[in-house]
Amino acid sequence: MRGTSEFSSATAFKQFQLVAIAPNSARQLLLALVMKNNNITPNTITIAAAATLGAIGCFLPFIAGMSLSKIGSLPGDNKPSLMMFLIPFIALLALGGVSLALTKRVARWQGIVGALFAAFVVMMLDGAVFHGKFKPAGFIKIFTDGDIGAKLVVVGGLVALITSLVATVTPDPKNA
Repeated sequence: MRGTSEFSSATAFKQFQLVAIAPNSARQLLLALVMKNNNITPNTITIAAAATLGAIGCFLPFIAGMSLSKIGSLPGDNKPSLMMFLIPFIALLALGGVSLALTKRVARWQGIVGALFAAFVVMMLDGAVFHGKFKPAGFIKIFTDGDIGAKLVVVGGLVALITSLVATVTPDPKNA
């Protein structure tokens, strides 16, 4: 019986060591991604991170403690749906993944396509979906009045839009 308890305490100690090392490994992975040897530009990481934040925000409480899927299942016509925001963020995540995995940069065409998807997200936050009529700065109201999911969707959409526009105007060099 004694050998069993020693084995389980040793196993628990090793698991604790793995958990303690994990943040360090994540930091090293992030540093390896940003290092010049990999030629990954900041635009690639920013688009992928913004799309990830927005996609996560789609599943969290959005407004009044309800997620987008709960809001979409309510009766009525003037309401947002989960897919309205999730599909553009998945497309942005795919663009960011292509940039990270294959090209290690954001080309001009990727910036244009990313800007279109991000503009759609911001437009849906601005428009008749929530307010009944178009308001140019409606995303500010969604950000201030919404829950954590709304905040992540707004931040993810705006950061992706700004980064995509920057990548369109000044694309990353091919040999960066």
